[in-house]
Amino acid sequence: NELFKYALPLIPVSVLMWANSSIPQLVMQRTMDYYSIGIFTSAMALANMILIIQSGFNTFWVPYAYENYKTQTGQFFKVYRYLMCALTIFALVLVCSQDLIFLLLGAKYRAAKAFFPFLIMGPVCYIAGEVAGIGIDISKKSFYKLYVFLASITVNLICCVLLRIPLGVAGIALSTSLAAITSLVVTTLIGERYYKVISNYKYLIFCLVSILACAFITLKVSDQTMRSLLNISVLLISVFFFRQEIKELLVVARSFIKRS
Repeated sequence: NELFKYALPLIPVSVLMWANSSIPQLVMQRTMDYYSIGIFTSAMALANMILIIQSGFNTFWVPYAYENYKTQTGQFFKVYRYLMCALTIFALVLVCSQDLIFLLLGAKYRAAKAFFPFLIMGPVCYIAGEVAGIGIDISKKSFYKLYVFLASITVNLICCVLLRIPLGVAGIALSTSLAAITSLVVTTLIGERYYKVISNYKYLIFCLVSILACAFITLKVSDQTMRSLLNISVLLISVFFFRQEIKELLVVARSFIKRS
């Protein structure tokens, strides 16, 4: 009975997840040409490269969280900081490498470069939400996920309609970014009510702000040299901000290599 109550809301959640991911394409199909749709879809596939982190992280996180949530003494706080560090640095390296990436992909994809960083926010928020929202799963209150996706869909739809005219495809990309942030914020607020994994919100805020900064730099700065310098500057600031986490991760990596 308890398992049925937990699983039942996941059916409409799956439908809402599909609807949320389909809204940009549906809006574009009605208002833009197939070239724009193709560029957006290809850029989205490229942005999902960051889900490489998720595949490795979930292998560790899910069993670790369920085995240790009753006894852990601050370790989850460290895991969250390390995750924010990895997501931020990986996302910004991807943004700083985008000129080379799109050069290798060919001329037909280069139009996506202007809005590509906005699309990175989706997978970043999804992975961060896996940790921040663990309280929802631990408390078995899966119906809260309905609220998460209803909020995300609402923001996604409104922003797609409002931003598609002044910004075009970039407006659609920005809308998906804002919807992802909404989903993460709602997930975090609910999840933290039932189980705390965040000791300080500055890591989350810094992650989102730094990626958005690079996204707007890429969109607004037309000079390639200046754009690259500004994006690299944000990356260097991020390395400095997460310097302690980077040192600790290197120590963990060295000890793991020695054991293996």
